[in-house]
Amino acid sequence: MINSDIDKDALLHCTRNRKQHEAFDIVKIICCILIVCIHTKPLPNVFQPVYRISVPLFFMISSYLFFERISALESSEQNKYLRRFIKRSLKLYFFWFIVLFPTSFIFFYSSWFNNGFLKGILRFVEQFLFSYTFAIPSWYIMATIIGVLIIYSMNRLKLKWVLPIVGFGTYIICCITSNYETLFSQDGLFNNIIIGGGKFKPQNSFLVSLIWVYIGYYFVNHRIRVKLYMIPICLILLYIEYFIINKKIGIPESQDNYIMLVPLCVLLFVYILGLNVKYTHCVTLRKISTIIFCFHHPFATVVNILLLHKGIETGFFNFTITIIVSLLVCCIIFKLEKNEYFKWLKYSY
Repeated sequence: MINSDIDKDALLHCTRNRKQHEAFDIVKIICCILIVCIHTKPLPNVFQPVYRISVPLFFMISSYLFFERISALESSEQNKYLRRFIKRSLKLYFFWFIVLFPTSFIFFYSSWFNNGFLKGILRFVEQFLFSYTFAIPSWYIMATIIGVLIIYSMNRLKLKWVLPIVGFGTYIICCITSNYETLFSQDGLFNNIIIGGGKFKPQNSFLVSLIWVYIGYYFVNHRIRVKLYMIPICLILLYIEYFIINKKIGIPESQDNYIMLVPLCVLLFVYILGLNVKYTHCVTLRKISTIIFCFHHPFATVVNILLLHKGIETGFFNFTITIIVSLLVCCIIFKLEKNEYFKWLKYSY
């Protein structure tokens, strides 16, 4: 017979985790909107540093939820859960790969096969593992799978001490090849070695995920105390870095990785972990954030081309249209999936 005190503790723990996960769902929908902002640019470039907190938070939340779940499992069950996690992520990936194939063919695949079928296949495999295939955000799904697999494997091999070294080391590489890339623009040698002549970009691959997946993993069993005033201080320091880069180096083509994103996003994540939120529609929010994340970029790209062709200024208009249509797509999916012939639509989220 289970002790009643233990029952109460378990119930309290489950309730706290549920409220914490509901906070995650609310944060994810906010992050999803910020990611749409990255690809539609509705506001001036000065808002880019704020937009960039979105992807790290996505990585940390996904990692935290995965490692929190396996920490409650027996060792023999952890590998099974890892396989389920990978299988579920790949179903999401290939659902949108198939749905968005027409736009992907126009924007990506047709040029990949210009130099022959074999080279096209090799390019596809390269993009699948290290970049994107159906939309720019698709790199995140594979980066999460590979990042989680690496951190999980190193943890199982008792190499915990290596994790922060690998995480922070690869993040520095990503900073150098994105925001700080023009520091090496005189001969281009460094960039060519790092990013494979322009095909492989660390900032859009699993390499950038390692630091964030590690941080999500770390906070499953650790907590730090955060003073609220530390968050705006880090945000100010992030903007100082932003202005220094723009003045001394120039506006980089890619603005994915700022050094000050690390302390800022860590503080935000710890703050989110402490939130006590109760919202009845969090499951719906979770589905919406996933659908918008996967769908928005190809649509926004098409809208951008049409608007430019008509001589209409893009930006906020494109952002508004993309959000509205993405929400309509969500409504259509939720409506159709109730029909037994369209239950497969559940793989869209």
